[in-house]
Amino acid sequence: MHSPWFCLDQDQGSYGLPGADVWGTVLGDQCPVEVDFPCQPWKYRTFNGYSNNVHNPRWGNANTRYLPFLPPNYGDGVAVPAAGPPLPGDFSCPVGPTAPKQAWPCRERHLQHTKFFDNTRTS
Repeated sequence: MHSPWFCLDQDQGSYGLPGADVWGTVLGDQCPVEVDFPCQPWKYRTFNGYSNNVHNPRWGNANTRYLPFLPPNYGDGVAVPAAGPPLPGDFSCPVGPTAPKQAWPCRERHLQHTKFFDNTRTS
C-alpha cells in the first residue's frame, strides 16, 4: 500500500525517510547536530544520551528517531489504522490475567467485617 498524500510506499516511508539528507533545508536546522568528538566510556551517562553505547554512540540520543525492528502497519501506509485480523486488541485481551471468580465475595466479606469493627470501636 502507499500513501496518496506523499506518494510513498510502505518501504520508502519506513526505511527511506530516516536516511534522507535534510542538510540545507528548513528541517536541517531542527535536526540533531552531528557530534564531532570521540565517544569515551564514562562512569555516568550523558544528559543527552550521546555515547551511552560506546560502539554505537548515536543509539539512544535524546530527540532522535530510531528505526523499529518491524515496519509500521497502517491501512494506507501512513496514518489510517490497520483493519482486519489479527488486530493487537484481539490478541492482548486473553493474554492478561483475569481475577478469580470468588474474589468479589471475599472482598465483600472483608468490607463488612471492617465496617463492623469500625462501628463497634467508635460506638
